[in-house]
Amino acid sequence: MAHNVVLVGIGGYGINYTHYFRTLEKEGNTDYVVSGIVDPFWEKSGDADWVRERGFKVYNSLEEFYAEKTADIALIATPIPLHAQQCICAMEHGSNVLVEKPLCPTIDDAIRLQEVSQRTGKFLAVGFQWSFSTTMLSLKKDILAGRFGKPVALRSYISWQRFLSYYNNTWKGKYQGKNGEWILDCVITNATAHYLHNLYFISGGALDEASMPNYVRAESYRVKPDMETPDVFALRGEIACGAERTVVPFFYGCSYSLSGAQCTTFEYEFELATIKFNIDERDDQVRAYFRDGSCAVYGNPQPSWERARKITTCLEALDDPSVLIPCTIKTIMPHLKTCNGLFAYVPNIPVPARYLVTEYDSAGSPGILAHTLRDNMLVCVNEMKLPSEKGYSWSHDPVEFTPDTLTAFPGVYCAEKVSPEV
Repeated sequence: MAHNVVLVGIGGYGINYTHYFRTLEKEGNTDYVVSGIVDPFWEKSGDADWVRERGFKVYNSLEEFYAEKTADIALIATPIPLHAQQCICAMEHGSNVLVEKPLCPTIDDAIRLQEVSQRTGKFLAVGFQWSFSTTMLSLKKDILAGRFGKPVALRSYISWQRFLSYYNNTWKGKYQGKNGEWILDCVITNATAHYLHNLYFISGGALDEASMPNYVRAESYRVKPDMETPDVFALRGEIACGAERTVVPFFYGCSYSLSGAQCTTFEYEFELATIKFNIDERDDQVRAYFRDGSCAVYGNPQPSWERARKITTCLEALDDPSVLIPCTIKTIMPHLKTCNGLFAYVPNIPVPARYLVTEYDSAGSPGILAHTLRDNMLVCVNEMKLPSEKGYSWSHDPVEFTPDTLTAFPGVYCAEKVSPEV
């Protein structure tokens, strides 16, 4: 019997879901039927013509959909502030859920979602797509099997650029919505969330687990003066990694506001090999370089078929409860607690104006970026030291906290003190 699917949000990232089901139709797959679409702004979607051609009924809310129909699974790709309530609505009406990352802004929301999932017996999968990819799962299996020996150190650095056109809605870069609801959107909670989560996920003691850091020492900065939330983060700490839970140091740096070449990198060092992504060869291939000179290529976690594994996995789980869902509420907790701790304890420091420049993207959209900081951050990553520990003039003292002690979101610490030498 075919499974009914409701697509919630088909604009923005949601178009990846409509593309997936368009592909199923072309392949003649009738195992999964789109029974409805929820999106009050569906006509702005790049797949609006497909919706019209197929005659799908469109609803303004999930409540409207469930008043008429049911669904075996809800695929939710809406703005962050809507995730928690839509997940709850779907599970309460008998649907399993795959929701895009981040799951929700606060620990409080996640705890509430966990209770509803347990009470209704419906799974809630979170779309950190690298956790579902064959590339990362194969790598993690070998880490757990001890192929690389004991872990030594983990580091990752992401430097992207976002211009004014990126903020063309009411919630990007915001602490709260107009009604006071938490959003907490920024580079580490949303745009580059995959990569901090991946560092924690790869460290997990099982395929569906991520490790909670023992502590985090962090600094955060804001380049764009007209944005609320920080857009530069540097954090280091310690984390238990692999099947033997060996405690190792880690470093994570990210920004979407630094001038210069963009990069998406990680380097996971083990006794017998170093696993690299876009370090020596920038082709999105994950490689393990062994000390004996050999190399194992795990593949590229980025292509569309790898990104679609989260959908495929969840659809398979509808028929077979034994199918492993590698990213759930428990799996995202280390990332969520780290991010809540960053907002609660680490001040949001403006970068001095003398570092700021205005640049433009290929479409002519302007954006304020910072020069010098990118090269400084590269040094920090390589040495696994925070900007303040390197003595950079734009830096401020770090704050240390223990993510696992957080049982609720305490609120936002966004001290408007300025860096030295403004």
